[in-house]
Amino acid sequence: MIVTFAIIAASLALLRFWTLGWFLAVLPDSMAAFAVDSLGILLSLVLSLLADRLFRYFYWNRIFRRKKGRKAPALVRDLTTAIFLAIGLSTGLYLEVGVAASGIAAASGATAVILGFALQTMIQDLFGGLSINLDRSYAIGDWVTIHAADLGAADYGRVEGIAWRTTFIRLNDGRRLIIPNRLVTSNPITNHSRPDGAKRLTVEICLDMRVPSERAVNILMGEAVKAARARGLSQHPAPSVLVDRIDQDSVYYSVRFYFYPDRISPDEAQSIMLRAAQDAIRKTALPTPVQQVELTQPPVTEVPFAQEARQAIRRVPLFVRALSAEQQGDIAARCRLVILPAGNTLIRQNDTGGSMFVILDGAADVTVKGIDGGEQQVNVLALDDIVGEMSLLTGAPRTATVKAATPLRVLEITKEAIEALLPDAPELLVQFSQILAERQVQLAEASNRTVHKKAVEQDLLSKMRDFFVRSFSAGD
Repeated sequence: MIVTFAIIAASLALLRFWTLGWFLAVLPDSMAAFAVDSLGILLSLVLSLLADRLFRYFYWNRIFRRKKGRKAPALVRDLTTAIFLAIGLSTGLYLEVGVAASGIAAASGATAVILGFALQTMIQDLFGGLSINLDRSYAIGDWVTIHAADLGAADYGRVEGIAWRTTFIRLNDGRRLIIPNRLVTSNPITNHSRPDGAKRLTVEICLDMRVPSERAVNILMGEAVKAARARGLSQHPAPSVLVDRIDQDSVYYSVRFYFYPDRISPDEAQSIMLRAAQDAIRKTALPTPVQQVELTQPPVTEVPFAQEARQAIRRVPLFVRALSAEQQGDIAARCRLVILPAGNTLIRQNDTGGSMFVILDGAADVTVKGIDGGEQQVNVLALDDIVGEMSLLTGAPRTATVKAATPLRVLEITKEAIEALLPDAPELLVQFSQILAERQVQLAEASNRTVHKKAVEQDLLSKMRDFFVRSFSAGD
């Protein structure tokens, strides 16, 4: 484009100053003067366009982009082009016809006033668009909420374009909202993309007044920390749970967490957190408030540990598949409660151990040592998750470090609890080996490795028998 304008400018200059006389000799004087003036003005306009293209190439496309890391707004570039054209036109008129720009402005003053009143809203939109591009309150790709009374409810969406008069926003439901720029500049705007980083969201959970607040907070916190690993959510800053308000029979908890607006919509992020909270409430049977008339003394909602242990054991797939209800009860009776403050270590990688744990409430980080010796997070455990089953059944060293991310309550199942069942049910080791072998085969397939289930099963069974036979010998 630059070369094209340069060739046109050179051709017009050649025609205007050197070769035009050959053709004007045969034209009347009035037509000759008109042709000369027209060529001079046209040459001035082409030179102004050439200057604009050079300015675009060297400043907008190179210097500006290198300094700002982005393209210059189209509106600002177009305005610069208009200024170059105005300068070129006024220069051509002055040099060829002798008309000064001040004279044109004075002559058109009255007309400008009339047009100003007639086009008041259009001019506001124009300068609003210019203001948006200059102060960079938002840019294309940003997620914004515009709070304008003329729009009714606040609209949330992604900025798709900023034109001379309007801003284009793609709403969550796929519709396109076209807003006059004057409304944007005269109303508050929430820019969810500025500054960079995760932004906070909140979901509200309502539970019965009789649920101990400490237990409710721990359960909700554990699920929130675990759910924060989902795509589009952020683990840092960490989620938090606060008691928001209390009424006659309900306590409202605010679960606060962070998400990335450019990766997931607020509705999707809140849905992830609400589903996690719903699962926790369902598993633990936490009561939600309902209107009721109580004719007897209300039941105590503080769950006794023995009952909580039985319920937890019945939710562990390993024991549900291998043990009868009676055997599950026997194991629950031999379990013990472990309570850890946030930051304390439950198990450490490579340590020997002979027990497994079931998360009752709270959350725990699972980390392994990387090649550089640093800790790398691989998972987050929360309600009903288990850890340490291989150590419990085979005596294998711990394969990861588990640390309490929040105040943590866990159920510890020891080797002795399993040992007590074996004299009457030695086939349990076979069932355990089959279940664990299935899990190892699934993990291998997920990482594109090939293993033979029967071989894995036999290897696990051999380790289990060896581990428990040594224990029996020690007890005789």
